[in-house]
Amino acid sequence: MAYKVIQWATGPVGRAALHHIIGNPDLELVGVWVHSDSKVGVDAGDLVGLPKTAVCATTDKDAILGLDADCVIYTPKLFLDPAAMDQEVSTILRSGKNVLTTAGYWYPYLHGEDYVNQLQDACRAGGVSLFGSGENPGYFFERMAVSATGLCDTLDEVRLYEYVDCAVHPSATLVFDVVGFGKDPQELEQGSALAAMLDRCYPETLALCARMLEIDYDTIERESTFRRAERDLSIASGTVPKGGVSVQAHRNRRPALTADHDRKPGVAGQPATEELSRNRCQPPRRDHRDGHRARHSGGGACRAGHRLSEQTLCLIHHPLCHPQLGRQGSRTRLVGHSPPGDQAEL
Repeated sequence: MAYKVIQWATGPVGRAALHHIIGNPDLELVGVWVHSDSKVGVDAGDLVGLPKTAVCATTDKDAILGLDADCVIYTPKLFLDPAAMDQEVSTILRSGKNVLTTAGYWYPYLHGEDYVNQLQDACRAGGVSLFGSGENPGYFFERMAVSATGLCDTLDEVRLYEYVDCAVHPSATLVFDVVGFGKDPQELEQGSALAAMLDRCYPETLALCARMLEIDYDTIERESTFRRAERDLSIASGTVPKGGVSVQAHRNRRPALTADHDRKPGVAGQPATEELSRNRCQPPRRDHRDGHRARHSGGGACRAGHRLSEQTLCLIHHPLCHPQLGRQGSRTRLVGHSPPGDQAEL
């Protein structure tokens, strides 16, 4: 018997999910919620270039919540209003529907007991579950990279590099409203969608990895710097105006863990500025042979310590400028001591 599924929102990620739901015989699409009035009444198949499904999109949340469904795939506009998103997710859970989302909830425990209790209460009320997923955050660092540490006898360093070409990204909401390209730097410091993303996404990833690798940490601090565009930058989703943010650098820092995010867009067809994001963790050394750990506190490199790092490159560039990157991709580099050799690259 097929699981009954609702698709919540149909941006780039939502449409990819919708395409899979329609084509999967183990899933039955029963509803589609959309932001835009222009999509109301449109058949779900038409939204993704597939045959008609007899399921039409709606903006009526009460109608969607009233449907008999096993699961909601929740892919909203990211972090435009985190509190509203939390309330929306709780409402869906209380309606008796499991929620699978790429919008957060990878490691809610980072945000405290009250926050976790809010979500757990909603799950208990509906008799359902909440699952945060995605490529990164959600998979490559927390699952793939951490699992790969099991190949090492002694672990010295784990790094994850992610590359994204913003020049071809179709979502103006993500590029301009969430990431904040083109805005005044003061708009992005506090209370913005970007600040919400930086304070929730990557810290959750690093905190979860720290827990899995039994690394202790205390507090987190974030530092941000911005650079303005020297001229208008034309990209697929719009224009970054002269004077607007064109380069961002962010650091999430704990005594034993640090996370850096640098965003440096260039111009489509022109050489881009360099790397865009680095997340670097510097935890104590872990010797997997005897479980010994040496505590290390404070910033900077530690010869006795190994490092976890997640490096994300999010820029505007032409493939000819960075042929080694292609359009997008991920690479994990694991450095340690394992039986067949001393390092591996996935």
